[in-house]
Amino acid sequence: MALATLLGAPVASLWYFFYFAASAFLYPYMALFYRRLGLPEHRIGLLAGMRPWVSGPSGPIFAGLADAYSCHGPLMIGMSIGALLTRLCFLGASGLPTETAKFGALMVLVIVSEVMSGPLTVLADACTVGSLDNDADYGKYRLWGAVSWGTVNGIAGGCIALFGIYSLFGFYAAFAALALIPAAKFDFGVLRAGAVGSHPHADSSPEGAPEVREVEMGELDAHHREGAISAADVHHRTGPSKPQSRRASVHQQERPAGRKGKEQEVGGAEGAGTARWRTVLGALRRPQLSSFLFIASVWGYCVGTIEGFLFLYLDQLGASEVLMGVTLTVTCVAEVPVFHYVPRILSVVGTAAMVHVVCVAFVLRLGFYSVLGALPSPWLVLPIELLHGVTFGCAWAVGCIVARRGSPPGMQATFQGIFQMLYFGFGHGVGGVAGGYIYEIYGPVAVFHTAGAVILVGWAAYSTWMVGLRAVGAAPHGDAEVEYAAVDTEEGGEGPAKA
Repeated sequence: MALATLLGAPVASLWYFFYFAASAFLYPYMALFYRRLGLPEHRIGLLAGMRPWVSGPSGPIFAGLADAYSCHGPLMIGMSIGALLTRLCFLGASGLPTETAKFGALMVLVIVSEVMSGPLTVLADACTVGSLDNDADYGKYRLWGAVSWGTVNGIAGGCIALFGIYSLFGFYAAFAALALIPAAKFDFGVLRAGAVGSHPHADSSPEGAPEVREVEMGELDAHHREGAISAADVHHRTGPSKPQSRRASVHQQERPAGRKGKEQEVGGAEGAGTARWRTVLGALRRPQLSSFLFIASVWGYCVGTIEGFLFLYLDQLGASEVLMGVTLTVTCVAEVPVFHYVPRILSVVGTAAMVHVVCVAFVLRLGFYSVLGALPSPWLVLPIELLHGVTFGCAWAVGCIVARRGSPPGMQATFQGIFQMLYFGFGHGVGGVAGGYIYEIYGPVAVFHTAGAVILVGWAAYSTWMVGLRAVGAAPHGDAEVEYAAVDTEEGGEGPAKA
């Protein structure tokens, strides 16, 4: 299935480009903005932590509502406009008389703006992945966000150094307004068509709830190793060969439509809602999926530490905003090819091994930050920033693919939101809040030491858990340990299907 286009370019690519261009002027420099307003590190950490804690749950909640009521498009536009207008109000906090008043006003604005922005990437990711025949191609569209992020950040640092910290809001508003154009062109029909409430077999259980059938990808590892990654290998190996209907759902197989009358009998809004959440909870109870979401939360803690305090540390070391912008450009030099070559990378490495590669990259990156102050120049931070291609590019692409494969029909946006809630919500927020207090009491080096310890302990716990699952036969060996097949609703599905 082809993505919608605008002026000959994929809508998803344009949206990612403009959205992340706007974000490049905003998020990396907010900690500096708070410091220039006179806020101490622990309050900066609270603001940094509150942002993902609000946007994290906001994403799956509103995405779930969009899935339930088929209002993806209006929600996308309304939330985009609301977030833009609210963030312009940040400028008013600088005129407040006391630190407490500034902090209180900023906290309210952070909460409101993040509630509105939380669902945006969730909806965009779900629509993009759901429109593709091969979900691993997602990175080819998402990479334009990385291109934009890196290119614009190289300019943003210089602009802020030249025009002052307050100018970031004007640049942000310009790009956010441009992002509204492709946002209005997303074809969310690919998500609405597969809604559980309208699924031909939504009544396959006596209670009207879809029967969740796990389908393990036991043979996918061999296909990865042979380099034969394709739509059939990645997400259609769900059993005996049958025609696939992409419009019906990226997860469901085509079935005879002869049960409409019975389906309508099952229906009430309350019963449908209960069935939806029963299906969600059933999928989340799968130990392989829950273990991946755990390590994604640990990655989020590390990301929250880096994004919240690296620039404050560089500022303390005497670095200018120009260097800060260049660091972000360097991160994207690695991130862009990673997103583009995700299918090839996964065909060689496999998703199970990629989890461990990401953990190693985080350990190396955080360890380098710990010794940066002893080096002759803060500009030496640039080489280690190339690891961002792994710590974000690989981690994010794998997480989005896992969320898509583990989502029941019509719930792609919901499961994308759950992944993003834990990665950019819970974990990111804990890293921001904890890092703020650690920074103020023990200094910046302790912030990165602590994050390094967190990733080491989390990595060890994840690895031990997966070994235990394999030992009791609850998880297959090899790549399949983090390859989650689509959740099906076909009648009579009992356990894994044999490919």
